[in-house]
Amino acid sequence: MSAIAAKLDPKIPIEIWFQDEMRLGQKNPRTRRWARRGIRPRAIADLRTKSAYLFGAICPKRGTGAAVVMPSANTQAMQHHLDEIARTRPAIGSRDARRTCASISCIS
Repeated sequence: MSAIAAKLDPKIPIEIWFQDEMRLGQKNPRTRRWARRGIRPRAIADLRTKSAYLFGAICPKRGTGAAVVMPSANTQAMQHHLDEIARTRPAIGSRDARRTCASISCIS
C-alpha cells in the first residue's frame, strides 16, 4: 500500500474496497431411478442451466458500494464492474485521476 501511495499525488486519497463475485442460478442434479442391478432404465433429465453472475464491492470507510449482474463472468464483465465502482466515487480532479484511483482501489 505504501508503494502505491508513494507513486501518487498526495492530494489523491486512497480507499480500500472489498470485492467479490458469485454465480447465481439453476444447475439441475442428475436424475436417478430405482432399478434392478445390471439394468439402466431411461430417465428424462433437464440438462439446461440458467445462471447470472453478481459482482459486488463495498467501501466500509465511505459506507458505499457498487454491484452489477452480468450474464457471464469474463474480462468484459469485470471491466463493467470496475466502471460501475468508478461511477460511485466522487470526482477527484481530472478524469484520469478518477480512473487511476478506482483501479488501484479495486485490484488487490
